[in-house]
Amino acid sequence: MGSTSPGAAERILSMAEKDAEHQRAIETTAITLAGDEVKRGQRYGLIIGVFAFITSIVALALGSEKTAIALGGTTVVGLVAVFVTGRLMQHQTKNNGEQSH
Repeated sequence: MGSTSPGAAERILSMAEKDAEHQRAIETTAITLAGDEVKRGQRYGLIIGVFAFITSIVALALGSEKTAIALGGTTVVGLVAVFVTGRLMQHQTKNNGEQSH
């Protein structure tokens, strides 16, 4: 039989603990960055929506009803579609995660 090095078990445990700590740090960073990305997307969506709304009002005030309807309608539909799609994907990901456990 082979001999074991003194302290080998302690070194292996220490290595496993450091690896687990590193993995938690990576996951925490990934979650933080994902949250920041969602917030940034929501801010940009709000800016686009407000800008399109104001532009539609200006177009309507200038007598261009079709432009106002097209601009306002497509922007609202587009933003709603993005948020609904994002929610559905989030729901799907959550369900897939629950099924794997």
